[in-house]
Amino acid sequence: MNTPFVGSGSTGPAPTFWHLFPARSNPLGPATDDHTAAWLDDHRLVDDAHESTRLKATRVGSGAGSLFPDAGQDLLDLAADLCIWLSAFDDLHVEAPQATATTLAPHIASFTHVLDTRTTPPDSPSPLTSALADLTRRMHDLMTPAQAARITARLHQAFAATYWETTTHGRIVGLAEYEAMRPHTFFGYVLATLIDPCAGLNLPDQVHHSEPVRQLIHGTARLWGWINDVYSFPMEQHRLGTPPQTLPLILAQEHGLSLPEAFAAACRLCDTEAATAHRLVTDLTASTIPQLSQYASAVSHAIGGTQTVYQSSDRWRTHLTPT
Repeated sequence: MNTPFVGSGSTGPAPTFWHLFPARSNPLGPATDDHTAAWLDDHRLVDDAHESTRLKATRVGSGAGSLFPDAGQDLLDLAADLCIWLSAFDDLHVEAPQATATTLAPHIASFTHVLDTRTTPPDSPSPLTSALADLTRRMHDLMTPAQAARITARLHQAFAATYWETTTHGRIVGLAEYEAMRPHTFFGYVLATLIDPCAGLNLPDQVHHSEPVRQLIHGTARLWGWINDVYSFPMEQHRLGTPPQTLPLILAQEHGLSLPEAFAAACRLCDTEAATAHRLVTDLTASTIPQLSQYASAVSHAIGGTQTVYQSSDRWRTHLTPT
């Protein structure tokens, strides 16, 4: 199960909903590309030169700029650094062939220490821990306490989901189970929670907990996970030598479909989820509460900007034709 900001060409079935959402690029994105590449090296997150080059080719700064077109430089740098940190952790530890709950436990324990104390434990198992401490300190400096607390909570959920992910190897995962966990394993909730501060907003808790906003956050996080499953499926199949157990394969197993049929069905599910998100955005845009209308616009741009992310990133380029 894959990480944010992957790239792919497209010659086969693909989601068709992109016209529903606007897209703008943050002009600060290229500067953030340079910042994040240097940050990755400064914290020595990746020892392998090939893996480091692959992560940098993600162009995560420009990708974050497509999701958060109104973010200032410091917040955009923070969002991009967090995304590349999550990618490095996922690639090196969660998706490692030998990954188990036992191998992940020391990392999750050290990450939990950082989130709770904003300090690095003395017996940290990897440079990821000190890098997370840097991210946590910057998050608390740049965001309100409530915004930082929401992102911290989503990170705790994402770390817990990595334990679940280690249980999926060698067993068939049902669609309902996958739907519940995919927004967390893709870190979609973390990304969705960044929308508020990156748009220069500060929605109160009661607004975040309102049903329409809660549904929109959930739908956006789920949509992002499914889009990634569609765009990364051919690359993952090539890398693994077998279809990855993501949305297309799970649909095939659940409904007795051929893989091409399931791939097309996954694209339709993306379109259906996007249509629901568009309806919610339209309703919230009509709100008499100015911040709520602005938030709906920010979510709309974050969804629309996703297409640019997949088109511009060089990390995983392949064709959208399953075999």
